[in-house]
Parts: sequence; structure tokens; C-alpha cells
Amino acid sequence: MPEDVKEAVISSVAKLIKCGTQESGFAQFRCPECGNIRIIAFKCKSRLCPDCGRARAAEAAANAQGRLLNVRHRHLTFTVPSELRPLMRENRSLLSIVAKAAACATIKAIGSRCRAHAPLPGVMATVHTFGRDLSFHIHVHVLCTQGGLRTDNVWQPVTLFPATQYRRLWQYYLLKYLRKALKADRRARWIIGRLYNKYPNGFVVNVMSQYS
Repeated sequence: MPEDVKEAVISSVAKLIKCGTQESGFAQFRCPECGNIRIIAFKCKSRLCPDCGRARAAEAAANAQGRLLNVRHRHLTFTVPSELRPLMRENRSLLSIVAKAAACATIKAIGSRCRAHAPLPGVMATVHTFGRDLSFHIHVHVLCTQGGLRTDNVWQPVTLFPATQYRRLWQYYLLKYLRKALKADRRARWIIGRLYNKYPNGFVVNVMSQYS
């Protein structure tokens, strides 16, 4: 077993292997009429499990759908640059900053489409720490309304989602919040300071599908 494997990973894999077996625990039911006994093994309920993870994803999607406004939505992905990922591997609490920065960038960008009334959009952000190849690849999926509620309580549609603006806002908010959270860490401050010059056009943001 590699030394850098986290205990949480080992625990999750162990649960996955035992999923649906009596080793995970079970419930026993007995018919009072015929005396027939049925044993039902417990599931692991891990999001990494092909069965349990799929069920959790479907449940989360259903819950999210129930909270969506009846307007058009846009899907965006915000990618954390490779230089910052080791900091977040060491300190997982920083992942909340990633979601906050992506949401703030989205709110600011949509609000700028109508500066007089600053429309406030609906935003849902989900942080993923691994890519499809299972490498440590932190990115945020954002689902936002294509528009927002103005200060005069009128809905303002927004159809323009310029990737250049989102990239720069994503960079600004992510580095701003990380610098504040890591102000006592000299190495982190040095890494953060280099990234404005290295990425003059901002960090990667993909403006993706439109949903009605």
C-alpha cells in the first residue's frame, strides 16, 4: 500500500468491497405467519460505490431540480490551476473557498450585465476533487440562472457569458480568498503571488451548456 494513501481512502474502499454483504451489517425479517426468514444486507452508502454512488447522485439531482427557478440556466466549470492543488490536498478546508470564489465570480459577471440594477442570479456550485482519470483535479461545476433579480424586483435576462470576463473574475476571487486564508503561510503567499503574471488572462473557465 503506498504511504501517501489517506486513511479515508482505505476506509472507503473497504466499505465498498463489503457493500451488500452481511459483513456490512444486516436486517433480519421473520414472517409471523409462516416463520420464513429473510436477511437484507446493508449497503455502504459511499459516493465511490458504483451502486450507492449512482443512487446518491440521482437523489442529489432530484433535490437540486426541485430548487431550480423556472428560467433558463447555464452550466460553467471553473478549474483550479495545478500550482494551487497541492495546497488544497494538504488543507481540505480550502475547498469551501473554491466554491465561494466560483459563485462570487458568477454573481459579479451576471450583475455587470446591467450595472444600474445589479441583477442577482441563482447559483449552485459543486466542487469535484478528481477528474475522469481519477487524478487530483479540482474543479467546480456551477449551474446558474441566465439572468437575475434586479434591485427593483424585475427579472433581468442575461444571454451573454463572455469567457474572458469569467476567467479573470475567477482568478481574482480565488486568489483573494486564498491569500486571506493563508496569510500566515509564506510559501503559499509566494505561490499565489506568481499566478497573476503566469496567467494574465485568468484561470480556466468553460462556459458550457444552456438548459431551459
